[in-house]
Amino acid sequence: MANYIDIYKIVLGARVSSFKELIKQQNGNKKIRKAFMSFYKSFLTKLSGIFYDDTKKMGITVLPEPGKKINDSVIAYSDNYIIEGFVDGGPYEVFKNAVNKLDKSKSHAINRDDVLTDKFYFYLYLPIDSKIGILMVQKKDNSSLRRIIVPFFESLFKINGKKKCSIQSFFPKSFINSFKDNSVVKNMSFEKECAVSVLSAENAVIEEEKYDIKIVISPTANEDFSSIGNIFNKIKGHFKLLVDNNTFDLDSFEKKKCGIKNVEENKSLTFTMDEEDTIHPVINIDNRVDVDANGNYNRTQLKALCDEILNDIKPDVYAVI
Repeated sequence: MANYIDIYKIVLGARVSSFKELIKQQNGNKKIRKAFMSFYKSFLTKLSGIFYDDTKKMGITVLPEPGKKINDSVIAYSDNYIIEGFVDGGPYEVFKNAVNKLDKSKSHAINRDDVLTDKFYFYLYLPIDSKIGILMVQKKDNSSLRRIIVPFFESLFKINGKKKCSIQSFFPKSFINSFKDNSVVKNMSFEKECAVSVLSAENAVIEEEKYDIKIVISPTANEDFSSIGNIFNKIKGHFKLLVDNNTFDLDSFEKKKCGIKNVEENKSLTFTMDEEDTIHPVINIDNRVDVDANGNYNRTQLKALCDEILNDIKPDVYAVI
């Protein structure tokens, strides 16, 4: 089961100038570090119970390790305004049965109010003089907290019950370029609607019929195209579509898609060639972070990885840091 890091931007609304203003308003205009620690305590208070959303059918909490407290699982760093740690979340109203593998007579229905949790790492960065924060959250192949993470963090940034931020998936331009640079092209497809003139059944009049035409270009079995831009520039002059007396080159096709595979991440995706922002690179943590015998990821290494990612993406997010 592969594990990844999802990146989000937390963007404050027009009426809030910075996280400093918002946090101080929430916490009685204390000095900013004290206000930030009060914000952190509010964060822990929300997760000491279960935060859930009945529209999403998901819940989130913190389940500390035996003998530990909640503030051991989630830690704040007031020097650089970071909160990071592990949360536990997942769906509820899951209508399934649990069966004992040694004795199926001990099966039972899962309670519809039980939240079926997985443990996820998160990393929250709130540059105090900015309107944009960064949130990184672990995602697993078979489970994600996205549906509950968004309402949970929106609830943290309310003032007098009013939402003051939006949360958006973020794919840094530098990561997109890196993903492309380390990818090979597996195929390219071109789609176009074309009209042809045909005689009617009675051969009396000429009628127009429309067809959807798709061209797929792939390398031979043992080869890959190495560069997205270069290969398209190479091939587009060699492939043309002749329809009646009209000739269409590949540039004229309405839909142009490219399938690529990143060699380093062993990840494939398809994107629209005229819209490279639709490339959504993944950050695989399995080959970067150690896992113990119980499947727990090394927290020190996770934080170090997120520190590194944050430094890498700051130029994409902030004009001046």
